[in-house]
Amino acid sequence: MQDQLVLFMALAAGSSRMLCVEPTLHTRTAMVVAEQMLPGVKFTLSRGQGRDGKLTLVECAGAGVACGESWLRREQGELQ
Repeated sequence: MQDQLVLFMALAAGSSRMLCVEPTLHTRTAMVVAEQMLPGVKFTLSRGQGRDGKLTLVECAGAGVACGESWLRREQGELQ
């Protein structure tokens, strides 16, 4: 489920967060791919969260892609 949420976090506007167990390799790969494909997307991990310190906080600064909007056109200044 983590890897699927990463995609929505990357596309969303503003900051997104999820608290989860240690991200899987598949999840970390999805984060790297999203950062490379979407301008402005940045993921950060904060380990040692939760009462027992076994959770990881995943934070994302999203691209803010709106439904039906071309992020490329927005990046080129054609859309506001």
